Amino acid sequence: MNHFAEELKHNKQESEDALTVDLVYSLSPEKIPKYKKTLFEFYDLLSNSWIKKNLTKLRNFSAYLGIGIKQLQFQSLVLLSTENKNPSSYDSSISQLLNYIRFDLNIINVAGQATFTYFSLSIVFSIFIMFLLIFSQLRAKRKVLIKPFIIFIATVTWIIENYLMIPMVIYSTIYIQHCWFVNDDYVIVYDRKLVFNEALGLLFVIQLCMLFSLIFLNTIFNYTSAYSYETSYGRAHSSISIKQIVFLFLISIFHIIVDKKYFLYMSITVGSFMLYNYIEYLPYYSNIDNMIDGGLWLTLTTSSILSLINDYTSNGFETVICLLILIPFLYYLLFAGIKKNLERKSMSSEDSPYIYELKIRRLCFSKKKIDEETAKKIRNLFNQATKKFIEFKLIYIWECNFELKYSCDFTFAMMKLLKMVFASKRPSFLPKQDNIFHSFPDIESQYFYYNLFKKISKSTTLKDLILLKYLKNFSKSNLLDADACKKLIELIDINLSSSQYSANIISQKCINFYKALIEKDRIMDTYLKNYESDTDSMTQYRNFREQLFSASDPNVQSQNDKMRESFVNKLLGNNSEFNCPRIVVSGYPKEIGTIIFINTAAVELLGAHKSTDILGLNFCHLIPPPFDKVHQNVLERFLLFGNKTELKRPHLVVLDSEGFCIEVTMQFRLAFHSQVPYFIVDLIPRLPRECLVLCSPEGKIYAFSQELNGIITKEMVNIELLLPGILEYFVIYPSNQTFVYKNGDKNEMIKRIELVIDGEILNVVYLYEDESTFNFYHQEMNELRNFSKQSSVMSKTKDLKVFAKKQSFTKRKNRTSVSVEIKATLNAVDNTDKINFLSKNLNYFNFGITLLFIIFAISLTLAQLYYTDSKILCLIVKELTTIRYYITSIALTTRSIEISSNHVTGKSYSQYVNIITENVGNMSILLHNMKDYSSIYHVESEFKNEQMLIITSFQGKLSSKNINLYESILEYISKTEMLIANNFSNYDDIAYIEINGINNIFNSINTTSYKVLESTILKSNKVSQILSLIKSILFLPILILVMLSTIIFIPLEKINISQWTIISNISTQTFLLIRLKTIERINQLHQPVIDMEPTVSRNRKIYTVIWKKYMWLILIFAIIIIIYYLLINFIIEDCLLFLIESQQKHWYWGGLRRSLIPKTFLWSRESSLSLFNESLYEKFTELQEIRSITKEFKKCERELNYINRKIIHDVLDLNKFFFDFYDYLDLYLGSPCEILNTVSNCSMNMMQYGMHSAINIFESDLDYLMDVKDNNWKYLAQKENTTYTMAQAIFAINHFFSDKAAFYYENYSKILIELCVAFCVVSLLFYFYFIRREIAKIQGILLSRNQISIMFKDSSLYRSLSSLGETNIQSSQQVLTKNMYP
Repeated sequence: MNHFAEELKHNKQESEDALTVDLVYSLSPEKIPKYKKTLFEFYDLLSNSWIKKNLTKLRNFSAYLGIGIKQLQFQSLVLLSTENKNPSSYDSSISQLLNYIRFDLNIINVAGQATFTYFSLSIVFSIFIMFLLIFSQLRAKRKVLIKPFIIFIATVTWIIENYLMIPMVIYSTIYIQHCWFVNDDYVIVYDRKLVFNEALGLLFVIQLCMLFSLIFLNTIFNYTSAYSYETSYGRAHSSISIKQIVFLFLISIFHIIVDKKYFLYMSITVGSFMLYNYIEYLPYYSNIDNMIDGGLWLTLTTSSILSLINDYTSNGFETVICLLILIPFLYYLLFAGIKKNLERKSMSSEDSPYIYELKIRRLCFSKKKIDEETAKKIRNLFNQATKKFIEFKLIYIWECNFELKYSCDFTFAMMKLLKMVFASKRPSFLPKQDNIFHSFPDIESQYFYYNLFKKISKSTTLKDLILLKYLKNFSKSNLLDADACKKLIELIDINLSSSQYSANIISQKCINFYKALIEKDRIMDTYLKNYESDTDSMTQYRNFREQLFSASDPNVQSQNDKMRESFVNKLLGNNSEFNCPRIVVSGYPKEIGTIIFINTAAVELLGAHKSTDILGLNFCHLIPPPFDKVHQNVLERFLLFGNKTELKRPHLVVLDSEGFCIEVTMQFRLAFHSQVPYFIVDLIPRLPRECLVLCSPEGKIYAFSQELNGIITKEMVNIELLLPGILEYFVIYPSNQTFVYKNGDKNEMIKRIELVIDGEILNVVYLYEDESTFNFYHQEMNELRNFSKQSSVMSKTKDLKVFAKKQSFTKRKNRTSVSVEIKATLNAVDNTDKINFLSKNLNYFNFGITLLFIIFAISLTLAQLYYTDSKILCLIVKELTTIRYYITSIALTTRSIEISSNHVTGKSYSQYVNIITENVGNMSILLHNMKDYSSIYHVESEFKNEQMLIITSFQGKLSSKNINLYESILEYISKTEMLIANNFSNYDDIAYIEINGINNIFNSINTTSYKVLESTILKSNKVSQILSLIKSILFLPILILVMLSTIIFIPLEKINISQWTIISNISTQTFLLIRLKTIERINQLHQPVIDMEPTVSRNRKIYTVIWKKYMWLILIFAIIIIIYYLLINFIIEDCLLFLIESQQKHWYWGGLRRSLIPKTFLWSRESSLSLFNESLYEKFTELQEIRSITKEFKKCERELNYINRKIIHDVLDLNKFFFDFYDYLDLYLGSPCEILNTVSNCSMNMMQYGMHSAINIFESDLDYLMDVKDNNWKYLAQKENTTYTMAQAIFAINHFFSDKAAFYYENYSKILIELCVAFCVVSLLFYFYFIRREIAKIQGILLSRNQISIMFKDSSLYRSLSSLGETNIQSSQQVLTKNMYP
């Protein structure tokens, strides 16, 4: 037995459940990513657009014109960088003329900066948007308005690349620089001031990146490939063009951001480098094209050198004139250098793929028509380049284009293109190279590879491609069918051992089988559409249920391989009467030589049991040693260096499965699929088969034909032992000549053919039968083999007869027990529609309830934030307290004006008037604002309902009248305005303001404000209570969901119980029969499996509920709702209400304290006026309500002290309520001047230790004035200024507290919103990732068990079962096992 037979035996033992070779992977080993494939398709459309095909001459002229414009634009930049320049020189004049080539400068001067800004941004972003639209359509495989978009992109990109690139880069760089790095608006480049915006600056950053990407990709993809004569502007690679784009961007950017002198140095360096690249690599086919593009950098380098020389000379010179004189001479030198370098490199022996490209290019362009000799030289150069630089992928692009152009053989061109698959891994037979060259950029070679493959595939009809596609689809169906069979066996085995496993595991096995069956049917539907005429081959997979769950004979052998091969022959157009042995061999480097398909004729020729014994082996295993090693690299050499796509080798000897040799004519031909090469190999046997021996020239026997088995023994290692003296005949008689061998009584007709394979000599010796002893031995051995075959057939037939006898004994015994179980199982009903309907409704109910919760939570959150808005409620209280302060302040200021004629006061008359005017104006606005709050709180009606007594004066006589508070304030404002108009000369108005401002109106506003305060707080609490009551309804939908789920789960659970009952009542005989049929199917269609006998220990009461996990999920969902309810109702909302109430109370008490400061000072000052009988008490003795001055002062002082302590106590309570108000507390106990930076004169001594200390000092000073009755008016004036300052400070403190509380209120409002959003997101995620999946799982469990119930209820199955019986099944299983594994 040789190595091939040993490999077959090893392969048979190692393979268990899977196929030997995975055709699905083998036929599609690697795929291009979708995004890259779409990008290639986009640029393929762009390269073949209308503007590219129809405007070739215009585009070429435009390209040359674009180079000239770039030269002028660069010259303008160089002149701008020249420092030693006379304004009256030619350089200055030419610089002004060159400004017209600067399109950015022209548009800014003529149409304005905004026009060029939006023009620059709009064209780049519009290209990007259209690119995304086309890209998305190509991904979706749709084409809507693609042609107009492609034409627009091609046109605009063409214009930008040739004319606008440098101006747009310069302007974008200037805009970005002046937005963030330079504060000056003056731009030197444009010699003017410009306006910059940071948002637009960010857009310009994006625009600059997109502009570079656009031109970069356009440079790589949007040009013709190598050796194309259609356009003169063709090139072989893009590396030089990419460098040019990069340096164009860098020079434009560095012109703005670096010093002028450094820019000139960098221009010289870059220009010299690029000039060297154009001369050294010669990227374009035409020398003129290389000269024109290289001239751009020649001009830049020369002009930069002249500018530097000019800067270092004292007097300077005309650089442009010098440049114009030098340019013709420099261009002549450049053209001569390019031409000379092309000749030198084409004759060079340097090791570089670019050198080979130049040599091939020169041969291609040297003659108009290439003859056979030149083509042979070019192909030799390609082969040499492949050996040395196999990693350089562009070689294969060049070679493929060459063959397309000159040989016009698409298949041969495809063969050259597919050499690229070896670029990632160098074949072992090629010598290793020290310098490895890779294509740069690699995506360029990938793009041309993809497009060329696509082009060749469309241009030619490759019949073998149909075969490979068919094999791939067939293999996929085969794998899915095998997977379904395996899952079915697992399901049966787990049911037969159900006492050892839980019901959940059995359910999971049901689901696995159901999913495998559904996936198989889905792929089968696609398979049916693609191969409608393949009726025979499709039947073997379509009849899965019919074969396994029907009364078919398990011993019937299918003819599936023959069915499939007949369809393969139809696909290839072959004659069905002649079925040639054929194999398909992979050409993919990682598995080259692997046999991925073999037909039945080849299996029979090689003597294997079935195709899976050979699939996965290497092709070299068919070749006898030692020539198998010679053939190891034959496929790789053929792909890399072959000159044809088909190869025929006559007199080739291959080995069969037992190691005997067979003479065949082997025909190779190349096929392609998924950008990978394959070989279709036909093995045409020589008929009739002859007796032959393979031996070396020395006589060593390598192999022999099966007809000589037994004649040639193991000891016969040399042909001399079989035919003594035969080597002498070989010397006498030449190859391919028949001669008679005589040795004693042996007379044989012998023919020798000498084969030379890669330098190795092989002798094929043919032994023709004659009347001799050799002939007798040959016939005798054949008779022995035939007798052996007959005896094996008889033994199998005998086993089948014994099997039939055993069957008759057990029929009656098992018929009764089987029929009982059949009746129980036949009650199975197809509940598919019912399961789908109930599951769908359960899913809808859950989704609806989840949406209801989300809508409910969002609505409640919005209502909470709207009806408990702290800003509006606090603003109402704030404005009421501010009106109260203004009334008191006006009364104090009016009183100060009145006494300022006799005594010293704190301010001048004009200052007092300004204070009163400002207060009156503000009070009028606040009073008008009351109407705006009517929708939230009816403040105006409260003021109108509050009745009060007003003291009026007429000609010095006081009187009283009843009026509401709102009218009294209006009248107060009116009297004050009249008083200002009369320069405070009306005594009656003064009396009205002084008496009512500090007494009646003040008290009424206090009372009304407190009512409003209590009402707003009560209203907020009521709204919160109502919302809390509404929130309690959150639990109602979950109760509804539980009820609906219960209603739906009752019929589902009934179905579940009935399914478990049916599965439990399926007989053991039924399971064993179907298991036997499944194993038979696997052995017929797939790789055979070892049939292990199942352990039978069944549990007849299998059952598990399906609603338990679902109900746990509903309970978790209810817990989430409860947590959300507790968080928002008892934590967040309590904090919000507390903050609202604190803000309102603080504004009320803080505003009252602010109003009491001037009122307290007023009564303190009245004590000094009483010494002169000028106090209000003496002035209005008729007013009985006013008590003594001392009592009024003490009353105000006590109220001020009480309010001050109350506010301190409230602030301390706030800190206890986990709010950080320590900085607010510092205003009272520390230095407020560090915080109250808006208060003037805050640095007075009495406020250095906090507002609390300042108020106590203020009260002590006023007590002192009351006690000593001092008439120090300067001191009183000082205290009056202190009064205004402290009122201002208190107002600032109130605002500070309000802002602080509002900050916390906003934070907690955000937390409320975030909790709402989190709840909505968690609810949706919980539904989609848990509840919905659980419902789908329940549906899958029920549908899978329903499918199994339907399968097992087939009446023909039970009739077959009742006729066989359990013993019969066991016997048949033993017979089948014996036949499959002898």
